[in-house]
Amino acid sequence: MDAALFDLDGTLVDSERVHRSAWRSFFDSRGWEVSEQTYAEHFLGRRGADTFRSLDGPWQAHDPDALLAEVLSHLAEVELEPEPVHGAAELIRSVHGQGVPVAVVTSAVRAWVDSSLAVLGVADLVGTVVSAEDVMAGKPHPEGYLLACARLNVDPGRVVAFEDSTSGVTAAVAAGIPSVVGVLTTTSAQALRAAGAHHLIEDLRSLAR
Repeated sequence: MDAALFDLDGTLVDSERVHRSAWRSFFDSRGWEVSEQTYAEHFLGRRGADTFRSLDGPWQAHDPDALLAEVLSHLAEVELEPEPVHGAAELIRSVHGQGVPVAVVTSAVRAWVDSSLAVLGVADLVGTVVSAEDVMAGKPHPEGYLLACARLNVDPGRVVAFEDSTSGVTAAVAAGIPSVVGVLTTTSAQALRAAGAHHLIEDLRSLAR
């Protein structure tokens, strides 16, 4: 393994309840009914603006970037705080301690990445971050993973990726990563396997040990 590439939300930090609360508040403020299935399949793990652009719905009459700004304003008002996924910080410390570069590849904006890595206490161990602002095409497109590999100067065929969403798994597989680990924090094992995950784990504790 030449590098370890981690998704952030749901993989390193247990933040889905935080994001879901913000999205629910946003949808309610707009009077838009969005089912849990639609949210899980099209919003979870993706850049919000990408979904607004591509998914049929009442948002198509609005500017996607302006809508995302609204979502982020709702996120700022959520009183819940993200918590580390079990074993996340320990695994990053272990991987880094073995001399293996670590990257974060996420659909989140950079400000959220920085605050989440501070919660984990591993910001200084992450060699590169690819956030929503860094790519033209977000997950499930492989651009983010390919960019992380380019920045680390590693072959995608020699890295491991950790993901909790189907869009993230799809992106990692499409990048040519041969070992994609699905973390069962937000998405079912069946859905992650269908997306192409090669391995499944409940959280990161077993690997950290």
